[in-house]
Amino acid sequence: MNERNFPFNQMEKRQVDGNNYIFLPNIWVRNEKLPAGAERENCFAYMISDKAKTGYHIHPSFVTNGRINDSGVLIGEDIIKGNFAYNELKTKAAEYNAEPFNIYDMHLLARLMLIEFGESNIQKALSGIDGKMGATYHGIKNVWGAEDFGQWYFGLTTESDTIHILSNKGDGVMIDTKIAPSGSGYPTQLLTAKTLNYDLGDVFLAKNQSDVVAEGILSDYQCLENESAFNSGFVSNNALCGAFYLCDDKPNVRIRNIGLRLRKAV
Repeated sequence: MNERNFPFNQMEKRQVDGNNYIFLPNIWVRNEKLPAGAERENCFAYMISDKAKTGYHIHPSFVTNGRINDSGVLIGEDIIKGNFAYNELKTKAAEYNAEPFNIYDMHLLARLMLIEFGESNIQKALSGIDGKMGATYHGIKNVWGAEDFGQWYFGLTTESDTIHILSNKGDGVMIDTKIAPSGSGYPTQLLTAKTLNYDLGDVFLAKNQSDVVAEGILSDYQCLENESAFNSGFVSNNALCGAFYLCDDKPNVRIRNIGLRLRKAV
């Protein structure tokens, strides 16, 4: 773990309203396909900055109602166990004076893991074991779920054969991307489309997939099926857990042991 560099040197435990959180400072990001002649030409690069820079934008995790958060965001230290439906998450989080952990938050952590470890097999890099392991990341416990319980990712659904995602304005509005979900498999190519309301480079969603793990650019399986909301599932085997894994379930159904992680803008 690199505790001396940004943003890891500012990730600290805080308690608000009796709930434990890990603080992340505001982060600006850049998503870019590297040009011909670059050291890794035609690869897609994920970059971060501690301040606004040309070519960078504030990551959606740090925007609330169209303005940049004062200092950052608080991510729940652990998952609140329960049998929640996706459609209940906002109401349940409000009981804690907070919001539900969302897809941007999870994939921000995944981006930091990619940068820190320099590889996409985060399970192995973080836990030392390829599969069947929960993990703690800079104080965030069970970051992709535990052996017997998992967490929902708010703000990503598939409806009427298209992907819907939270607006990057932090206003809670769901945006129809008009892009069809890709089905299930190991991602071989990622979605990078962007508009004024979203940049899919801020998340890791498969554009194309394969049933063969060795053909994937990410080592985690994704189930991007229609009429679904998404969660971490349980830590059950090599494929069905991890920083990039997405399990699909119906948004109005209470799923056994799929709980809630909190988040709070600060």
